[in-house]
Amino acid sequence: MKVTRASKISRIFFMTQKLLSNPGKIISLKYFVDNLGAAKSTISEDLTEIKQNLHESGEGTLQTVSGKNGGIKFIPLQSQETIQANLDQLEAKLKEAHRILPGGYLYMGDIISNPALIKNAAKMFAGYFSPKGPDVVLTVETKGILLAGYTADYLGVPLAIARRNSRVTEGSVLTINYISGSTNMIQTMSLSTRAIEKNSKVLIIDDFMKRGGTLKGLKNLTYEFESNVVGLGVLLEQGTQKEKLVSEHLSLGILENINEEQGQVNLTMRRGDFLKNNFY
Repeated sequence: MKVTRASKISRIFFMTQKLLSNPGKIISLKYFVDNLGAAKSTISEDLTEIKQNLHESGEGTLQTVSGKNGGIKFIPLQSQETIQANLDQLEAKLKEAHRILPGGYLYMGDIISNPALIKNAAKMFAGYFSPKGPDVVLTVETKGILLAGYTADYLGVPLAIARRNSRVTEGSVLTINYISGSTNMIQTMSLSTRAIEKNSKVLIIDDFMKRGGTLKGLKNLTYEFESNVVGLGVLLEQGTQKEKLVSEHLSLGILENINEEQGQVNLTMRRGDFLKNNFY
């Protein structure tokens, strides 16, 4: 709906809602000028104020894109305080004693399916990897789909999901074999040939990593599409695995060990990496 000579409050509300609803997507200044009935200079001043408000809230920033198809886009680049708070919250949830399962396993089902928690994690990954300019986010059909989906949304790019078994509805697929890092067994993953374009920059996201067999498989799958991997993000990795199959990944936390007898979950959050690189 076109707005005629909107007031400043109305303009800022309209632009903020539009930008935050379309993270990572470029919106032209002309769009705002046409819909708000304001001069380009006025829109630019409003955007400066919106950017300042976003910085103060610690929830993101605005980035100007020059050129013929340029404009402005919202990037969920969080402040140090926001990142610290999100990591503290995630750490507290992961360390809850009731999560310890027989055999030294950690229950994470309610965490990786919690939209609020996963959105915060996705914002951290999106902000961290945004400078790499990914064209697509790739994951495998596991519990990490929600995290990968939100990350793709915040980056404003498509989500590609590799499957254990191909589906006829996906048309022609590319299938590879890979060795599972946890079982050392050969497994397969398939991806529609339409999912990733040639020469794409691919960001790989997963929920949990033991030795990294799945991540390595996704990397090899990316190469089969003649594309490049620009980042590997994992919610949590197991730190007791000495020989990892990938090394250039970034996790939010490292699970050191679980003491069933004392009911303790020992883990280390990767605060340094995010606080150093993921704030304005």
